[in-house]
Amino acid sequence: MSLLSNTFAYEGVRPELEAPPGKILIITSCTKDKMIPPLGPNLHQLMPDQLWDEQDDDRVTRNFGELEKYRVPAGQLYRGRQHLQLMQGVELLRQTFGHTVVDVKIISAGFGLVSEEQPLPPYNATFADLPSSKILAISQRLCIPQKINHLMSNSYDCAFFLLGDSYLLSIGLPFSQKPNFPCLFLAGPSSHKRVPRRIPYYFVRVGQDDSIAFSYNLVGLKGQLFKLFAEQVVAPLYQIPSTMLKGDIGARERLGDFLKAPTPQQFLSIVSPFRQSGRISMAQSRALATQSPLFTNLKGHDLKRAKNYGRPMRYFIPDWEDLVDPGYDFMTDTGTKGKVKYRDEVYAHQIYKEPNYDGLLFSKSTVEDGEIKTKLVREMGIHAFARFEKPIMGDCGAFSYITHESPPYQTREILDYYQNLGFDYGVSIDHLIIPAFYPVKEYRYNLTRENAREFIELHRAGGCTFTPIGVAQGWSPETYKQAVAELLDWGYQYVALGGLARAKTEEIYAILEAVAPVLSQDTDLHLFGVARDREGSEMLHFRRLGVTSFDSASYLRRAWMSANTNYFTEDGGRYAAIRISPVYPSSPRVRSLLADGVATFEQLQKLEQEALKAVRAYDRGMLDIETTLDVLLEIDKLEEYNYEQHKALYRKVLEDKPWKNCSCEICSNLGVEVIIFRGNDRNRRRGFHNTHVFYKRFRELMKSLETSKG
Repeated sequence: MSLLSNTFAYEGVRPELEAPPGKILIITSCTKDKMIPPLGPNLHQLMPDQLWDEQDDDRVTRNFGELEKYRVPAGQLYRGRQHLQLMQGVELLRQTFGHTVVDVKIISAGFGLVSEEQPLPPYNATFADLPSSKILAISQRLCIPQKINHLMSNSYDCAFFLLGDSYLLSIGLPFSQKPNFPCLFLAGPSSHKRVPRRIPYYFVRVGQDDSIAFSYNLVGLKGQLFKLFAEQVVAPLYQIPSTMLKGDIGARERLGDFLKAPTPQQFLSIVSPFRQSGRISMAQSRALATQSPLFTNLKGHDLKRAKNYGRPMRYFIPDWEDLVDPGYDFMTDTGTKGKVKYRDEVYAHQIYKEPNYDGLLFSKSTVEDGEIKTKLVREMGIHAFARFEKPIMGDCGAFSYITHESPPYQTREILDYYQNLGFDYGVSIDHLIIPAFYPVKEYRYNLTRENAREFIELHRAGGCTFTPIGVAQGWSPETYKQAVAELLDWGYQYVALGGLARAKTEEIYAILEAVAPVLSQDTDLHLFGVARDREGSEMLHFRRLGVTSFDSASYLRRAWMSANTNYFTEDGGRYAAIRISPVYPSSPRVRSLLADGVATFEQLQKLEQEALKAVRAYDRGMLDIETTLDVLLEIDKLEEYNYEQHKALYRKVLEDKPWKNCSCEICSNLGVEVIIFRGNDRNRRRGFHNTHVFYKRFRELMKSLETSKG
């Protein structure tokens, strides 16, 4: 018998064979990762030139000779994270309401719009990184807009589009056949202007800040959100202020109520309880501009010190594939020709003389994010893959399975994983306890405890060489205290507190005050996902209350996620980066300006290049600030978008020239390019600089504590 309540018993929800409460259409895209069976001698996957030729036949019905016997249904062929998570949600709805409740169509860059049942031969083609003109030409050749327009005349109650920008371009919005049902487009912020701003089209923003808030890789987040939506409709795990998700009505009623008014607000209200509000978001990052400087030293506070106060405090940064092209040409905005992902890219610690963190944190869910990465890490080991000699911590990525009844891993499996890959620290298997899961908090609490006990017992018996970390979950100061006390009794010297990333700072203080008395002078205590600086004194409080390590990537992410705070200085200054977006035909911003007739494409290109030249000339002292601002703001003026706000922000950063006062490797090498908001290779490097500033100030804070102890 399951220890969980019936809210997890999906198999008990399915009604008798009756018509579903509605019908949903899903349009998703193909993925790079595919389930390709071993091919015979001299056989190779189909390449773009074999599929994008000038013939006007249906590629699906072509005979590809020996490859015909290797066809796989499209729904099974694709193995990318978005597709896998999406199909889990689809299958759950079908198990509950019958197969016809959802129609899934897939945009294949090689074969056009196909059903999930359509067998496809092995192929390798994608729209990613293609010029918009080529995407439009290929999509017409593959009849993608025509086939989707035909679908729009069918009787659906709602449609979900889970498409990246290139694939969104291929479908030809707005549709010539106006849908008579709402269409929800789950897409990135840059795609906003591609979606028509009128009924029945609805934009659902899915950006990098959402990736952090939901603790899920951005590449697969759209699929994960649909999966969460399906799980909540079938069997909600909590109560929120929405009649459709109350536990006293059935799954049919919940789905039926949603389909009566399927708006972005309704969809987001269903999945939003899984958002970890303690993590950095766009709204939070805007507020940071007016906050006090980092790490203001406390005066007049007589805090009690934990027994382990003498131990050092270390900063771990989570791995989110923050890599850049070392050979990127900033003057021409071109990358290294033939660059191979991972192999030819570098981390921040390869750029700086010394790493700007004490360690790395790799979650299993990110290590195994795709076949290529998984294979490389297994072959090389975690240290060689990360090119990092300092400590590396591993955990299971508990948020990736937060909705599961139990974690998808076994203790022996995780021990072998940590040991074989060469981790320095390995965290026991936990199951998150946040308010959304309070109905099963005791179950998760006990499961986490038993996993930790088994973890250290098997660690000892197996002679593992990494340091075990026992993780504690709880829902109150007392439950955390009890969990930590048990971990220490079982022999752990390194313990961690999980599930607090969304907790208020005062709540964390209360938990630490309860836990501190049970710590010994040799105990290390880690805080998962918590690095606070809202008042400027939080890290001092945390250290005095026993925290000896923590992890956070928010300082790096602010480089591109904040609206007005993208560049940090050692004296506590915070500045906006100067936004000079690339002008290319498929850019939503460019398309909007062209559609409004305010400028030609050539005029916009000229404004873009003049803006870049102006910033560089100002940096060399060859242009005055007023002329520079006038040139920079020309496109803002045309678009009537944030003109006054950008003018004030840009004036401040141009007047202060903070990049000239920073001697770090990034600023020394890039100069003014670091302050230009434009593409991954600039933005992430600026994030590396921010991490450098944070870490330097953090180390100075630790030195000040050492002085105060004396």
